[in-house]
This record gives sequence, C-alpha cells and structure tokens, in this order.
Amino acid sequence: MSLATVDAESGQWHETLLFSTGRTTEYRWSADGEDVVFDRIGDDPDERKRLRATEIGADSFVVLDERSADGGQTWVTVGRTPTRRLREAAPPD
Repeated sequence: MSLATVDAESGQWHETLLFSTGRTTEYRWSADGEDVVFDRIGDDPDERKRLRATEIGADSFVVLDERSADGGQTWVTVGRTPTRRLREAAPPD
C-alpha cells in the first residue's frame, strides 16, 4: 500500500510505502528531464538510494534501482525492471 501527497511548499510528491512486513519506506519524487526520480528519504546521506522511472511510454516504463556512495555526486545502476501496464485502473466509486 502507499500514500502519496504533494508538499505544498516545495510542490514535490512525497510517497510512503507500507509493506506486508509492517516496514515503511519514504520517497520524494522529482522530474529529471523525461524521467521521474524517487529519492529515498531517511537513509545514510552518504549511501543514498533512489529509483528512476525511464523509457516511459503509453503502456510501459523501466525502473532503475540506483545507488550512490558519495552523497549523490555519482550514481550506479544496480537493478533494472521493465514494467508494463496490463490494463487501465478502475475509476473510483
């Protein structure tokens, strides 16, 4: 499950993910060109983690799992997950 809100001051999306284990992870979303970057909040500032949605199409995109060992100066991709939309979400009641 997730809860996403917009921070009124910064205009950025903030998302909290709740896992079946009861753990949570928080991300702050931002645009980077045509990509969407999900910076993980609360990690060691020198050992940063983020996700990047790239190659965004009408029914597919790629999620890159990126890591930085130098406070975000450089990033290394450690995982790549092709993702595709199977169907439209049902409209809310």
